[in-house]
Amino acid sequence: MANQIKAPINYPIIAGGKIVSGGSVIFGQPNVKPDPDNPSTLKAVYLDAALTQQAENPQGISSDGVFDQSDTGILYGPENTVYSIVILGANKKQLSYIPEYDLSDANAASTAQAAAAQAESAASNAIAAKDLTEALYTDFVNRYFGAYSSDPSVDPEGNPPSEGSIYFNTTSNVFFTWHSGAWNNDFPSNPNGLMVTATGTTTPRSLADRAASVINVKDFGAICDGVADDTIPTQNAINYMKSVGGGSVVVDGRVRTTSTIILNGGGVTLSGTMPESIFSASISVNKGGVIYSDFADGPALLISDGGVNVDNLTILGSPTRRSSPISNGSQNSNSAIIIEPADIPSDILQNVVLTNVHLVTHPADGILIEADVANVQINNCYENDLGRHGIAISTGEIGGRTNVSLPGIITIKHGKQFDCGGHGIAIGTPTSVQFPYRIRVINVEGYRLATDAAQRFDTSSNWVVCQDSEFDNCAFGGTTTGNIPDHSGLTIGGRDITVRGCRYISSAGPDYVKVIQQAGFSTENIKFDGGIANTAGFTPPADFATLTAGVDGVHIVRIDHDGANSVDTISVDSTQNDIVLHDITTNKTVHYNHEYDFNGAVVKGINASAVGRNIVNGSIDINKSGYYIVDTEGMAASDDLTDITGGEAGWVIFIRQSNSGRAITVKRSGNIRLDGGVDVTFSVSSNQYLQLMFNGTNWYQVSPLVTNG
Repeated sequence: MANQIKAPINYPIIAGGKIVSGGSVIFGQPNVKPDPDNPSTLKAVYLDAALTQQAENPQGISSDGVFDQSDTGILYGPENTVYSIVILGANKKQLSYIPEYDLSDANAASTAQAAAAQAESAASNAIAAKDLTEALYTDFVNRYFGAYSSDPSVDPEGNPPSEGSIYFNTTSNVFFTWHSGAWNNDFPSNPNGLMVTATGTTTPRSLADRAASVINVKDFGAICDGVADDTIPTQNAINYMKSVGGGSVVVDGRVRTTSTIILNGGGVTLSGTMPESIFSASISVNKGGVIYSDFADGPALLISDGGVNVDNLTILGSPTRRSSPISNGSQNSNSAIIIEPADIPSDILQNVVLTNVHLVTHPADGILIEADVANVQINNCYENDLGRHGIAISTGEIGGRTNVSLPGIITIKHGKQFDCGGHGIAIGTPTSVQFPYRIRVINVEGYRLATDAAQRFDTSSNWVVCQDSEFDNCAFGGTTTGNIPDHSGLTIGGRDITVRGCRYISSAGPDYVKVIQQAGFSTENIKFDGGIANTAGFTPPADFATLTAGVDGVHIVRIDHDGANSVDTISVDSTQNDIVLHDITTNKTVHYNHEYDFNGAVVKGINASAVGRNIVNGSIDINKSGYYIVDTEGMAASDDLTDITGGEAGWVIFIRQSNSGRAITVKRSGNIRLDGGVDVTFSVSSNQYLQLMFNGTNWYQVSPLVTNG
């Protein structure tokens, strides 16, 4: 015998006054809440009265309130059997739980009524609670002003309080409400212990603890109207957040400061509510977050310890500040942001992140990084209308430190410097003997720079002297009207530097790029790989690059130009070596330029001094591009050069005979390939030169035998 399973699941299944649609019913052992993940808690139900066709368990509920597997709305179980039953809604929330559901005819009806009533009541309560919660939340959002240390006169949008407005007083740690035309403490006790659980979390926290996770400078008395002096409230907010282990301090509106704000570690993040437009012609008074520096002595913001962040802020200098000198005492002290440790031995500053920060109208640098600073990220930051450099990085000379040290591991991404008196980016200084390391600059562009001769290191828009560094997809150079007649896009020096895919802009200067050798620090292994040279409407320069004395190992490959000029020439000093230029328009790799000017000065310009080689078994070995003087084996009267060992693709060498009394013939054999297959014999030792280029397999003659004089 079997009993039909109808109650408490009448046909159709009703809960909360509505047909249950898309939910499910779980059948289990009596007095045990059934769990589909634990089969031992489940109990079988059937599709037929003979109990031969077992039904799914849980059993789904179709859109019309019927069991998915039973069009009649009926399932079956053994006669007089007791089940436990759970009814779930479409959102998988429990609508009803019956520990004992007896299939006997005697109590089926009463059980059905009780279950239906329980489901109805639970659903109604849930709907009422939801509606009440939504109403209270909406009302609270509309009425809540935020946290203040004293009675506020307006809310964050500038609206005055109205009947029922509420705010949290951080001085007395209580809520105040507005009624009868005044703020009143209507709460019977301090709500500091009120526990709340944030949406999506599991652990309740006190309301006071929640409010302290992010504080506003207004919580410490800042007015943020651009007129009142908010220096002390802002500094107090930062100091408090550091004392409690770190967190966010929000600048909401325009904070006027009359002395330097100090951010000295502790895991503090100084944030604006939103960055103002970095390209706007004017900056609004209260939009977003602005630190308005209205003083002339010291940086607007000094970061003196690590583990801090600054984001979504404009740091704006007042007209009085912008017209002030670059420094008062130490050099460049009036920068917008200075990142440096204390001027004591072995003090290190690490882990600083600047994001979406706009630095404008300051008398010195936008960002100055000094001495032993590491792990700094500068993301989406913009510097303009500055007295000196957009971003400056030095060992300490710029700031006049006593204790200098190497800054490094610094990344600058997606930024722009323009309208700066000095350089857009200035890394290292002309007086340094050691230089910043592992600098990575990505997608940064600088225009209308180096307009003040007194504030730049040379006439280039950007000054970069560093080591083990990379520059990718940047734009270097440009002035407003060509007011600097001898203006290059980039001055570069140091060692192990790669510049990839950049744009070089010259404003009527002699070149796009200067590669320099600085006293006490060798310049070597610098590679320009890909990019474009652009005149920006000015008279094109004579050369792509000018290389000063002593520069070693510069490779310039795949540089295109805008059609207004050729960039297949470089100007070199007579003491340089290993200089390679690859012209993208002709797809040729040459030394010096396409005129093949092989006079003595230029040949020496390939190597600092000639390298001697003696033929051994018909071969010589080389270890770099350059100038080689070749002699016979064992000083024999004559010898054949049939093979050259060593070399990398793109290397070029110049060969001349060492002694007119010992004849050398270069043979077309081994890995040497000569024009027309004709051997080359030197007839005059002192002024004949043969140029060969290596393609990775063979050495090819790229010019006729040239005689000087």
